[in-house]
Amino acid sequence: MVCIAVVTVLSACAAPGAASGPEPDALSAARAETILDASADQAWQLVESRHPGLERPAVDRVRTVSHADWAPTQERCMTAEGFPQAKAMPDASLASGQVPAEQSEAFAVAEYTCGAEYPMAAKHQTAFNESQLEWLYRYSTGELTECLQDHGISVERGPSEQEFVDSDGAWSPYRSVDLPQSQYYELVTACPEIPDSIYG
Repeated sequence: MVCIAVVTVLSACAAPGAASGPEPDALSAARAETILDASADQAWQLVESRHPGLERPAVDRVRTVSHADWAPTQERCMTAEGFPQAKAMPDASLASGQVPAEQSEAFAVAEYTCGAEYPMAAKHQTAFNESQLEWLYRYSTGELTECLQDHGISVERGPSEQEFVDSDGAWSPYRSVDLPQSQYYELVTACPEIPDSIYG
């Protein structure tokens, strides 16, 4: 299965990105539709790979949701579809819960349906640009590192900003985290790995 600011340190009273906020690439309505359609196609391909022969349902999009709202929205939708065991997790993922074998196909269709009805907005499904990566580096090496250290985590030395940008943000202070799931969820709630503000 399974959260910035002169130079690299966030002052106690400054908002994340106050010095230089992230500037996501603008998406045209047509480009956003293309991204959402491709995402739905990929989701159904995954269903087909696990359950060959299923007929793809026609699904009308209700609305797009933010990264933070995605899992809670999916949980509500899955409950309405008859699968209350699907639960939103603190790390913004959705846990499937226990699904009886005889319900696996119905669960997969419901999961696809909910994802297509309430997809994550297109801006949350595109790669970070340089501005966003630079902002994420400042957050990761500043506020996030301090938060993890305040919670008793020893954070490994990170790469330089240029190395971080060149790797598309491959490094995270969370690489130093090795905790039981319940403690991890408490930590990620207190110290978000990627704040929603990165999306503008």
